[in-house]
Amino acid sequence: MSELAAVAAAAHAFEPAAAGTWVVLGNAFSARRDGARARAYFKRAAEAAPGWALPAALAGHEASSVGDLDAAAAHFQEALRRDPRAYAAWHGLGTVLFRQGEKAAAVGHYTRAAELHPTSPTLRIYLGMALAAVGRPAAALAALDAAGELDPGNPAAAFQRAQVLAAGGDAAGAREALLAVAERTPRDAGLLVQLGRLCKKLGRLEEAARHLNAALEALTPPAGLLGGAIATGPGATAAAAAAAGSDKERNAVRALVVSLSEPERAPSGTRLLVV
Repeated sequence: MSELAAVAAAAHAFEPAAAGTWVVLGNAFSARRDGARARAYFKRAAEAAPGWALPAALAGHEASSVGDLDAAAAHFQEALRRDPRAYAAWHGLGTVLFRQGEKAAAVGHYTRAAELHPTSPTLRIYLGMALAAVGRPAAALAALDAAGELDPGNPAAAFQRAQVLAAGGDAAGAREALLAVAERTPRDAGLLVQLGRLCKKLGRLEEAARHLNAALEALTPPAGLLGGAIATGPGATAAAAAAAGSDKERNAVRALVVSLSEPERAPSGTRLLVV
């Protein structure tokens, strides 16, 4: 039994009808990816505590995670009706709006969420992403820098900062930002591919080859996965399958590696591994 499941069981045994118990149970089922049961428990919590915004906000996040944006919006609006300062609801409704293409409105909601919870780096990251999406790169970088100051070890802020810099044509600055992230997540294939692309653009072909080769290694199925398909014998696990990339992803990286081997551009002494 997981720690969360144990807490949920203990809460239910101690005070089975309390709103807090329903929230804990909902979180336990959410962690098991059973969204329908999680939402049912959050609904019970909302009924047990009509003035509490959290259960409605949690139900909204659960609905949003499965793409039911209309239901998610209704839950978040109910949370805000209960408590206009519920930052989780402002954030959740901002995400719904962003996914519906209402990016300018999303900026307003994320801004409000960040104002209500100024010490949250996550809210600053979402705000930065939304600001970048509406063509405000300077404001986006300011929000992402603020997120980095709040949590210097958070790679997401540096990653999104690199995205904004790259989109603005600052490939060198984007490379530096991604290298800082790579120190903390050295086997993130997507990150390594982006580093490879940036280094290629900057003419740093040997470095590009290293990053792309590392990406291929990260995407290659480990022992227990045969030919990209999950083996049925011992040692094949869902975690291993998730860690391996698809054939399409590997082929895309191979194409990038091959593009570096053009005779007029490949640096001498570079070993290009194509697997």
